[in-house]
Amino acid sequence: MIQKALIEKWKYSRPGIERHETRALVMHYTAVPGATAANIRNSYARKIERYRSAHFAIDWGGNVIQIMPEMEKAYHCGAWRYMPGITDKLGPDPNMTTIGVEMCHEDASGSLHRTALHYAELLAAYLCKRYELHPTSQILRHYDVTGKRCPLWWVVYPEDLTHFQMRVKEMLVDRWSLL
Repeated sequence: MIQKALIEKWKYSRPGIERHETRALVMHYTAVPGATAANIRNSYARKIERYRSAHFAIDWGGNVIQIMPEMEKAYHCGAWRYMPGITDKLGPDPNMTTIGVEMCHEDASGSLHRTALHYAELLAAYLCKRYELHPTSQILRHYDVTGKRCPLWWVVYPEDLTHFQMRVKEMLVDRWSLL
């Protein structure tokens, strides 16, 4: 399911800084309609002097690409100012305690294709299980961390985020409750 295509270390995208804990998943959308997971990965691989990266990218074709190791810092939710209370939850540098997931979309509305959502749910369930995260409180939008309208669709329609979180929670209960 996950294609590992790690980018090279570069101070603006993959600084090689080790993270020691995961407190949340931060979900993003690419803001580039029509981009694929491979496009996003290749964009982060370019040597551009701008802090930007994420751990995973998912597209509507069911492609899930791991861009960098989960326990390395990615530059996906840093800001000069954060939403009230978020540094209490995530620490002073949320990039050090979160995993960033970019979701690709096909048009300017930011609407996520059901295949992209399905694979985002599978990845989120896997990561929630692995890091003992609670889907309804520890799957966040970029918006929840910084106030940026990302993923746009879930900012405009927050009930869709709630449905996503509940589906991930159900996946965890259905698949792993007996383990």
